[in-house]
Amino acid sequence: MILADPQHPAPPPDGMAESHQCALACADLWLAALRCYYSDCRSAYRGINPNSDSEALDDLTGSRELLANLCRPMDADPVRLAELMLETLKTGKRWTLDATLKTGKMTRR
Repeated sequence: MILADPQHPAPPPDGMAESHQCALACADLWLAALRCYYSDCRSAYRGINPNSDSEALDDLTGSRELLANLCRPMDADPVRLAELMLETLKTGKRWTLDATLKTGKMTRR
C-alpha cells in the first residue's frame, strides 16, 4: 500500500470518472474499517479468541466513541449502526465482502 506523502500530495482527481473511483475507494476503505470493528466485536462477544482485546465490544456497548469516529467521514448514524450491529451479533451474522451497500440512490456491490 502506498501512503500519502505530505510533501508530494497526489493531484486532485481529474474528471467525473476519477472522482467516482476515488469515492468508491474511500467507501471501500470505510467499509473495511467497519468490518474490522464488527469482527472484533463479534470475536469478543462469541469468545472466539480468549486473548483478544474487547475494546471494540466495550465501545459498542458503551460510549460508542470509536464507532462515532468511524462513522463521521461518511456522515453515518452511529446510533443506528450500533443498533444493527448489536442485533446481528445476537443472531451470529457476519459481514462479508459480498455484502451490498445501499446509500441513497447508489448501490455498491
